[in-house]
Amino acid sequence: MMLSLKQRNRLKITGQAFSDEHLAKLKTSNRVPWNKGLTLGPEYRAICSESHKGKTLSTEHRKSISKATKGRPGKTIPPEIREKIAISVARYITRWTPTVTWPEQALAMLLGSAGLEFVTQKRFGRYIVDAWVPSYSLVFEADGNYWHRDRQGAQERDAKRDEYLLLKGVTAVIHLGENDLEGWRVDGTMR
Repeated sequence: MMLSLKQRNRLKITGQAFSDEHLAKLKTSNRVPWNKGLTLGPEYRAICSESHKGKTLSTEHRKSISKATKGRPGKTIPPEIREKIAISVARYITRWTPTVTWPEQALAMLLGSAGLEFVTQKRFGRYIVDAWVPSYSLVFEADGNYWHRDRQGAQERDAKRDEYLLLKGVTAVIHLGENDLEGWRVDGTMR
């Protein structure tokens, strides 16, 4: 008798030997689970929620729920481990050849024309900055409109990033938007 791939894998995983009669049943059955493709609507959720009001869970049930929720990813990782993960990801990313956006090119032209020696795509711990001037320990960021269109979210992320960079010994972080760099396009002419 020929087994399907799923049945062969089940046999490998469980180590269970199925009888020929059972295998024949499996092969001929084309059952679809009753809940395939169904989603719970808000009405059904409200009914379930209402039906569970006032009911208390047993101590064992509460312990099992607590144990299950404690094992969720993202909730149990300590901050120092998260920092190590972020640093290793940043280290891995710096191996790639970065794509340079036009604001970053304009920033490089601006800093070069000012006579400053700078390093592009410098990594500081978990973050990679657009340009770093080592002689003054300044960080320059070219903020494009695409990534900074959500003003509130971008300001919060930038504030957190700037605070981290200042703790790493940077003197100041200077953010220049696309409007600030508009005159320093890639063609090298000022407009």
